[in-house]
Amino acid sequence: MVATAYLSLYFFWGSTYLGIKWAVLGGVPGEPNVGIPAFFLAGVRSVIAGVLMYVFLRWRGEARPTPRQWRSMAVVGTLLLLGGNGLVTFAVQYIPSGVAAVLIALLPIWMLVLEGFWGGAPLRERVSPALIAGIVIGLAGVGLLLWPKIQPLLGAGDGRSHVLEAVGAGAVLLSSFCWANGSLYSRRLAGRGGLPSSPFIGTAMQLICGGAALLVVSALLREWRLMTFEGIFGSPRPIASLAYLIFAGSLIGYTAYIWLLGVSTPGKIATYAYVNPIVALVIGSVVGKEELTGRVFLAAGLIIAGVVVIVTLRTGRARRPIGGPAPSLGAAESRSPGGAAGAAGGQPRTE
Repeated sequence: MVATAYLSLYFFWGSTYLGIKWAVLGGVPGEPNVGIPAFFLAGVRSVIAGVLMYVFLRWRGEARPTPRQWRSMAVVGTLLLLGGNGLVTFAVQYIPSGVAAVLIALLPIWMLVLEGFWGGAPLRERVSPALIAGIVIGLAGVGLLLWPKIQPLLGAGDGRSHVLEAVGAGAVLLSSFCWANGSLYSRRLAGRGGLPSSPFIGTAMQLICGGAALLVVSALLREWRLMTFEGIFGSPRPIASLAYLIFAGSLIGYTAYIWLLGVSTPGKIATYAYVNPIVALVIGSVVGKEELTGRVFLAAGLIIAGVVVIVTLRTGRARRPIGGPAPSLGAAESRSPGGAAGAAGGQPRTE
């Protein structure tokens, strides 16, 4: 059962990045008018998964959350889902899903830098040569990965061809920043008794509140004007991908993650932080026919190596992971945003 749970964690969370790309409007090259608008897609999948989970848990006898807990989960869910998954869903319209997954792998670096701001030890007290090396290696990988997109913005290329790709990459980096803040805020709430007693019900609340925030943004952006019957139902890809994201990513992957929290160690669970990007790259290339170059593989290797150094050192010292990537939704202290909700201190991220 442990092996099956890990395989589910690795595969389903890693595969949600391509699932998002196939579901989002304009995400598939050659099909610009097929799909669901980004923030509406992220909101619908989160609300459906959250309501299903919440109703099931209340039926099983979970206590009714208090208004204070709903307010807390609304803040966490907005940071994780609107800032995290919503931006990833927006970004994969312009960049390959595997590249988005690799950039999300930088989440442990954000967690390390921001921890002092949310009540942890100041950064200067936690810095070591190994941590600095991990950050430098990871940032070197980001620079290598994004250099072709940065050059046009510096006037070194044609000046326009990669601008949207640069915007997409920037959105993913901002996504992991939001996810790190939401996770650290959730950890602080846990230390003050501000979270529901059950991490399951807490995540359902995050999904509902964060999904509602995404739908509000979708309405403000008037995404409804972009939706057509032919775009959503003319191809089986968008609806099938949405169903996959809800059930395989948010429900199955999330359940495996929560179960592992009770039977495995934080150091082992943290391995998804560097396995998911590899899975996403492979699936994006083999199934999604996304182009992968030697530069992308080298950059991915550098980023993952930096994450391994940071996560391994942190789990060795503190006995718990500092965080990991996400599609889409998942991590004890970290979504991947290309997946549903999650947070630190027992509130999981569900891809």
